[in-house]
Amino acid sequence: MRRALPVLCILSGLGICFSRAQRSSSAAPFDPYAQYLKAVAKGELEPATRTFAEKCGIDLHNAQPKFAVSSGDDWAPVKNLARGLRSLDSDFYTSVEVWRVTDKTLVEMWPNDDSDGSNVRILRCYSGDKMVRADLVQWNLPMDPDPKFHPWGYVRVWRRDGSGGLQLLKAEFIDATGKAIAKPELDKDEEEGLKWIPQVNSLQELKLPPVLLK
Repeated sequence: MRRALPVLCILSGLGICFSRAQRSSSAAPFDPYAQYLKAVAKGELEPATRTFAEKCGIDLHNAQPKFAVSSGDDWAPVKNLARGLRSLDSDFYTSVEVWRVTDKTLVEMWPNDDSDGSNVRILRCYSGDKMVRADLVQWNLPMDPDPKFHPWGYVRVWRRDGSGGLQLLKAEFIDATGKAIAKPELDKDEEEGLKWIPQVNSLQELKLPPVLLK
Protein backbone atom coordinates (compact mmCIF):
# COMPACT_ATOMS: atom_id res chain seq x y z
CA MET A 1 0.00 0.00 0.00
CA ARG A 2 1.34 3.43 -0.88
CA ARG A 3 0.93 6.48 1.27
CA ALA A 4 -1.19 9.51 0.44
CA LEU A 5 0.35 12.96 0.12
CA PRO A 6 -2.00 15.60 1.57
CA VAL A 7 -0.45 19.06 1.89
CA LEU A 8 0.85 20.44 5.18
CA CYS A 9 1.80 24.14 5.18
CA ILE A 10 2.86 24.81 8.77
CA LEU A 11 6.42 24.36 9.99
CA SER A 12 7.48 26.25 13.10
CA GLY A 13 6.45 29.57 11.60
CA LEU A 14 9.09 29.30 8.87
CA GLY A 15 6.76 29.74 5.92
CA ILE A 16 7.52 26.29 4.54
CA CYS A 17 4.93 24.10 2.84
CA PHE A 18 5.58 20.42 2.27
CA SER A 19 3.81 17.14 1.63
CA ARG A 20 3.09 14.83 4.51
CA ALA A 21 2.14 11.18 4.39
CA GLN A 22 1.41 8.06 6.37
CA ARG A 23 3.67 5.07 6.71
CA SER A 24 5.22 2.78 9.29
CA SER A 25 8.84 3.90 9.54
CA SER A 26 9.80 0.64 11.23
CA ALA A 27 8.47 -1.33 8.27
CA ALA A 28 10.08 0.71 5.51
CA PRO A 29 13.39 -0.71 4.23
CA PHE A 30 14.33 2.65 2.69
CA ASP A 31 14.65 5.58 5.10
CA PRO A 32 16.25 8.73 3.59
CA TYR A 33 16.50 10.57 6.90
CA ALA A 34 18.15 7.63 8.63
CA GLN A 35 20.70 7.54 5.81
CA TYR A 36 21.33 11.24 6.30
CA LEU A 37 21.87 10.80 10.05
CA LYS A 38 24.35 7.99 9.41
CA ALA A 39 26.33 10.25 7.07
CA VAL A 40 26.34 13.04 9.68
CA ALA A 41 27.54 10.63 12.37
CA LYS A 42 30.44 9.60 10.13
CA GLY A 43 31.28 13.20 9.26
CA GLU A 44 30.48 12.54 5.62
CA LEU A 45 28.56 14.47 2.99
CA GLU A 46 25.80 12.76 1.07
CA PRO A 47 26.35 12.95 -2.72
CA ALA A 48 23.31 15.19 -3.19
CA THR A 49 24.62 17.73 -0.67
CA ARG A 50 28.09 17.70 -2.20
CA THR A 51 26.71 18.22 -5.71
CA PHE A 52 24.42 21.01 -4.48
CA ALA A 53 27.35 22.81 -2.82
CA GLU A 54 29.38 22.59 -6.02
CA LYS A 55 26.57 24.07 -8.09
CA CYS A 56 26.26 26.88 -5.56
CA GLY A 57 29.99 27.57 -5.74
CA ILE A 58 30.49 26.77 -2.06
CA ASP A 59 33.73 25.00 -1.10
CA LEU A 60 33.06 22.92 2.02
CA HIS A 61 36.55 21.48 2.40
CA ASN A 62 37.71 24.07 4.93
CA ALA A 63 34.38 24.50 6.73
CA GLN A 64 32.53 22.69 9.50
CA PRO A 65 28.76 22.22 9.68
CA LYS A 66 26.67 23.46 12.59
CA PHE A 67 23.37 21.92 13.64
CA ALA A 68 20.13 22.86 15.35
CA VAL A 69 16.84 21.14 16.08
CA SER A 70 13.33 22.44 16.62
CA SER A 71 9.95 21.06 17.64
CA GLY A 72 8.20 24.42 17.81
CA ASP A 73 8.99 28.05 17.09
CA ASP A 74 12.59 28.14 18.35
CA TRP A 75 15.81 26.49 17.25
CA ALA A 76 18.14 24.78 19.73
CA PRO A 77 21.78 24.58 18.55
CA VAL A 78 23.30 21.13 19.13
CA LYS A 79 26.80 19.74 18.69
CA ASN A 80 25.59 16.16 18.25
CA LEU A 81 22.58 16.01 15.94
CA ALA A 82 21.37 12.51 16.88
CA ARG A 83 21.65 13.30 20.60
CA GLY A 84 19.85 16.59 20.11
CA LEU A 85 16.99 14.87 18.33
CA ARG A 86 16.59 12.39 21.19
CA SER A 87 16.11 15.29 23.59
CA LEU A 88 12.98 16.47 21.75
CA ASP A 89 9.68 15.28 23.20
CA SER A 90 7.73 15.45 19.96
CA ASP A 91 6.98 13.40 16.88
CA PHE A 92 7.03 16.56 14.78
CA TYR A 93 10.43 18.22 14.54
CA THR A 94 12.95 19.77 12.18
CA SER A 95 16.71 19.48 11.92
CA VAL A 96 18.96 21.94 10.15
CA GLU A 97 22.59 21.73 9.05
CA VAL A 98 24.36 25.00 8.19
CA TRP A 99 27.63 25.53 6.34
CA ARG A 100 28.99 29.07 6.31
CA VAL A 101 31.83 29.94 3.89
CA THR A 102 32.69 33.68 3.74
CA ASP A 103 29.47 35.35 2.52
CA LYS A 104 27.89 32.13 1.25
CA THR A 105 25.66 29.78 3.27
CA LEU A 106 24.34 26.30 2.59
CA VAL A 107 21.31 25.17 4.61
CA GLU A 108 20.07 21.57 4.67
CA MET A 109 16.71 21.22 6.41
CA TRP A 110 14.63 18.14 7.17
CA PRO A 111 11.07 18.69 8.42
CA ASN A 112 9.99 15.34 9.90
CA ASP A 113 6.93 13.75 11.41
CA ASP A 114 7.61 10.39 13.08
CA SER A 115 3.90 9.76 13.56
CA ASP A 116 3.48 9.28 9.82
CA GLY A 117 7.05 8.87 8.61
CA SER A 118 7.21 11.99 6.45
CA ASN A 119 10.56 12.46 4.67
CA VAL A 120 11.33 15.80 3.03
CA ARG A 121 14.75 17.33 2.37
CA ILE A 122 15.20 20.99 1.50
CA LEU A 123 18.59 22.32 0.38
CA ARG A 124 19.11 26.07 0.00
CA CYS A 125 22.15 28.20 -0.71
CA TYR A 126 22.48 31.91 -0.08
CA SER A 127 24.75 34.68 -1.22
CA GLY A 128 24.66 37.14 1.62
CA ASP A 129 21.01 37.17 2.68
CA LYS A 130 19.52 36.21 -0.69
CA MET A 131 18.58 32.67 -1.62
CA VAL A 132 20.13 31.84 -4.99
CA ARG A 133 19.31 28.15 -5.35
CA ALA A 134 16.96 25.57 -3.79
CA ASP A 135 16.57 21.81 -4.10
CA LEU A 136 13.59 19.89 -2.73
CA VAL A 137 12.90 16.15 -2.62
CA GLN A 138 9.67 14.67 -1.29
CA TRP A 139 9.69 10.93 -0.71
CA ASN A 140 6.75 8.62 -1.22
CA LEU A 141 7.29 5.53 0.95
CA PRO A 142 5.05 2.53 1.65
CA MET A 143 2.79 2.61 4.70
CA ASP A 144 3.16 -1.15 5.13
CA PRO A 145 5.61 -3.74 3.80
CA ASP A 146 4.77 -4.21 0.14
CA PRO A 147 7.26 -5.92 -2.21
CA LYS A 148 5.30 -4.61 -5.19
CA PHE A 149 5.70 -0.95 -4.19
CA HIS A 150 8.97 0.80 -4.88
CA PRO A 151 9.77 4.05 -3.02
CA TRP A 152 10.08 7.12 -5.19
CA GLY A 153 10.90 10.77 -4.72
CA TYR A 154 9.93 13.96 -6.50
CA VAL A 155 12.83 16.36 -7.02
CA ARG A 156 12.66 20.01 -8.00
CA VAL A 157 15.48 22.51 -8.38
CA TRP A 158 15.19 26.30 -8.57
CA ARG A 159 17.65 29.14 -9.00
CA ARG A 160 17.39 32.90 -8.82
CA ASP A 161 17.24 34.43 -12.30
CA GLY A 162 18.43 37.82 -13.47
CA SER A 163 15.11 39.49 -12.69
CA GLY A 164 15.15 38.28 -9.08
CA GLY A 165 12.53 35.58 -9.53
CA LEU A 166 12.87 31.82 -9.08
CA GLN A 167 13.44 29.75 -12.22
CA LEU A 168 12.53 26.07 -12.18
CA LEU A 169 15.49 24.13 -13.55
CA LYS A 170 14.35 20.57 -13.00
CA ALA A 171 11.32 18.58 -11.93
CA GLU A 172 11.58 14.82 -12.06
CA PHE A 173 10.72 11.61 -10.26
CA ILE A 174 13.51 9.39 -8.96
CA ASP A 175 13.84 5.93 -7.44
CA ALA A 176 15.58 5.09 -4.17
CA THR A 177 18.96 5.19 -5.90
CA GLY A 178 18.40 8.67 -7.32
CA LYS A 179 17.83 7.46 -10.89
CA ALA A 180 15.18 9.30 -12.93
CA ILE A 181 11.99 7.31 -13.50
CA ALA A 182 8.67 7.79 -15.27
CA LYS A 183 5.94 9.63 -13.38
CA PRO A 184 4.07 7.22 -11.10
CA GLU A 185 0.29 7.02 -11.14
CA LEU A 186 -0.94 9.70 -8.71
CA ASP A 187 -4.30 10.43 -7.17
CA LYS A 188 -5.65 13.95 -6.64
CA ASP A 189 -4.20 14.36 -3.15
CA GLU A 190 -0.78 13.22 -4.32
CA GLU A 191 -0.83 15.66 -7.22
CA GLU A 192 -1.71 18.51 -4.86
CA GLY A 193 0.97 17.48 -2.41
CA LEU A 194 3.68 17.90 -5.04
CA LYS A 195 2.92 21.56 -5.81
CA TRP A 196 5.19 22.99 -3.11
CA ILE A 197 7.06 26.17 -4.06
CA PRO A 198 9.78 27.61 -1.81
CA GLN A 199 8.53 30.70 -0.01
CA VAL A 200 11.65 31.63 1.99
CA ASN A 201 13.62 34.13 -0.06
CA SER A 202 16.11 35.36 2.53
CA LEU A 203 18.38 33.75 5.07
CA GLN A 204 17.02 36.07 7.75
CA GLU A 205 13.51 34.64 7.28
CA LEU A 206 14.69 31.25 8.53
CA LYS A 207 15.33 32.82 11.95
CA LEU A 208 18.29 30.54 12.62
CA PRO A 209 20.37 31.01 15.81
CA PRO A 210 23.19 33.52 15.18
CA VAL A 211 25.74 30.95 16.37
CA LEU A 212 24.99 28.84 13.28
CA LEU A 213 25.93 31.70 10.98
CA LYS A 214 29.34 32.53 12.45
